[in-house]
Amino acid sequence: MFGEMTEEEASKKAENEKKAAEEKAKKDAKKVPVIGRSTVILDVKPWEADEEGSTKIMDEIDAAVRSIQQEGLEWKAKEIIKIGFGITKLRIMANIVDDLVSVDGIIDQIQDKFEDLVQSIDIFAFNKL
Repeated sequence: MFGEMTEEEASKKAENEKKAAEEKAKKDAKKVPVIGRSTVILDVKPWEADEEGSTKIMDEIDAAVRSIQQEGLEWKAKEIIKIGFGITKLRIMANIVDDLVSVDGIIDQIQDKFEDLVQSIDIFAFNKL
C-alpha cells in the first residue's frame, strides 16, 4: 500500500542489484589496460664533417645508437641526411612504451656512452600511437 515494498520484493531487488554488480565486476576484470606507446624520431649529429668517410661514420653511429637496448624500446628505420659541405646527420626512429622508456634518458645514454662520436641529438618528431 502507498508504494511500499514487501519483503519479497525487497529481497528480489537486492538479488538483482547483486547480480548486476557481479556482472559489472566481471566485465571490468576482462578489460585490458591501455598501454601508451609513442614514436620518436631523433636527429643524431656527428662531430666530424667528412664527405668521404661520412657513410662509415654514420654506420658506426647507427650501430652505437641501436646498441642502446631496454624494455619498451624498439629501434626502427634510419635515414642518413646530407646537410651540405660534408655535414651529414642520422635520422632514426624508435617505438617506445611511454611508461617504461624516457626519451630524455635515451638521449642522455647515447650522448654519455658515445660522446666521441655524437655531437648532439635533437627530437625531430614525437607522436603518440
